[in-house]
Amino acid sequence: MNSILTSGIKINDNLNKDNIIVAKLIIWNNKNVTENRSTIFYKDWFDRGIQCFEHLFDYRNNTFYNFETFSYLYDIPKNDFFKYFKVISAIPPEIKLQLSIDGIILNSRTSLVESILKTKHVNKLLYNNLQIAVDKLTAEIKWESIFIDTNLSLEWKLIYKIIYTTTIDTILRNFQHKLVMRILPTNALLYKYVTSNICEQCNCFEETIEHMFWDCQITQNLLLNLNIFLANKNINIDYKKIDIMFGLSSNSPYSCMYNYLIILMKNLLFTMKIRKIPPTFQLFF
Repeated sequence: MNSILTSGIKINDNLNKDNIIVAKLIIWNNKNVTENRSTIFYKDWFDRGIQCFEHLFDYRNNTFYNFETFSYLYDIPKNDFFKYFKVISAIPPEIKLQLSIDGIILNSRTSLVESILKTKHVNKLLYNNLQIAVDKLTAEIKWESIFIDTNLSLEWKLIYKIIYTTTIDTILRNFQHKLVMRILPTNALLYKYVTSNICEQCNCFEETIEHMFWDCQITQNLLLNLNIFLANKNINIDYKKIDIMFGLSSNSPYSCMYNYLIILMKNLLFTMKIRKIPPTFQLFF
């Protein structure tokens, strides 16, 4: 109970700080986003999950989505073209600028009660602010203990950013986020409910996240085939276990492409595990 109360106090403190992430601010009925001095609200867009500034912004190109991409992502009718540009035009220049900068702040004060009253997603609001209140997540601590001998510091802000800069596919984003949070249902995690905690691909070792996506010989064979495939196209990338788990963070022109291929491969491994089908490189391509 004490920890719950402490976290609640921290959440309230965070909501009352001046430093608020602009990307997470609600677009609709926002006093800073107006047309002819009136705020904007499109219920049909809201129902499609378009709620915050981050839902309009393409972090891969550091600019707003063009309407064609936006329409494809959220299944928006083509005749909403002018509605989209009405919203973009209504966003103040300072917010547009801050969206392209990490650690963006917007001077705005609000209370926990006011924030709850303004949103239909109370649980999400509390969860997001609880994450801010917690110094370090359990998953992050676990990963740091795994990579403690690598002498590499895990830059969590960058690791989470890579998830969203690598792909716009929500399924792949969700998959990679679960991997980072260590909540993918491996046999080791589900041992209380399954007959065995052994890897279903190699049938040799405990099926942990690290084993499934790195240590398993089946995975190593797929990675080898992927490297051969890329080498035939004169693309050579030196990778380590930490890169396969979280993605390459270098400035290599091939980093984003490689990260996308790796997420695809990991998702294939996991999907084939669920379907109980042996994964092969031919299935990957």
